[in-house]
Amino acid sequence: MRKLLIVLLSLLAILCTHRSLANDRLTELEEKLNLSIVTDTVITGSWGTLQYDLPSDTALLHQYLQLLDQEYSKYPKGYFNVIGIRQLVLAQNLSIMGQHRAAIPDPYKGILFLAIDVSPESENYLIHVMHHELHHCTEYYYWNNMNYEWEEWTEANSQGFQYKGGGSFAYDQPDVDWNTFSNPEEGFLNLYSTTAQEEDRSEIVAAIMGDENRKILSELLENDRILQQKVLLIKILLSEVSKTENNYWNRVFSW
Repeated sequence: MRKLLIVLLSLLAILCTHRSLANDRLTELEEKLNLSIVTDTVITGSWGTLQYDLPSDTALLHQYLQLLDQEYSKYPKGYFNVIGIRQLVLAQNLSIMGQHRAAIPDPYKGILFLAIDVSPESENYLIHVMHHELHHCTEYYYWNNMNYEWEEWTEANSQGFQYKGGGSFAYDQPDVDWNTFSNPEEGFLNLYSTTAQEEDRSEIVAAIMGDENRKILSELLENDRILQQKVLLIKILLSEVSKTENNYWNRVFSW
């Protein structure tokens, strides 16, 4: 009985330590990004079919907050305020219309929902999703439209190219490999990029901002003229939004 009590007390001490570390990191990150990070309250977004559970794994939460700090600190100071994101909602079992999601943007209410328990996906996937979904919020701020048809983007693509289906189309076909950077045709990172302009741009932003995927993007840029044009357009767009020139995306791609 005594041994069991000691084990239970040790587990409780570990749990309290994880919770304390997570709370400290959360407070620091809120101050750094100048927004609210919600982990203890269910927030109602614009999507009626959005559902999630509150984070229950404090060790996983602390780990995710470290990753969040690493990635979102790459943006210029005040970026989240500029694009109107006031809350990051961290969740487990995040879904919309019954489909499991790693993140869901809600720029209408200034919220970005992020799942901390995307398993067995890699850390690289989590990083990619953080930047991809954030960029949807950026485009809503810039164009007041999450599905904007950008003329310069259309002109950059091969003549006659047509996007097919939209992002939701891919979720209805889970057996297709949408995410691998296979460069299925000139100007596109993966099959998901071919579904819609906004998905194409968000995939490129995520590839620029994430260290691992940027390596692949850099290799593809050597022989893909259209992709080069698109990266340049993205850099111009992000710099206009943030009103900065000395920023992460210009430093990692100086050409």
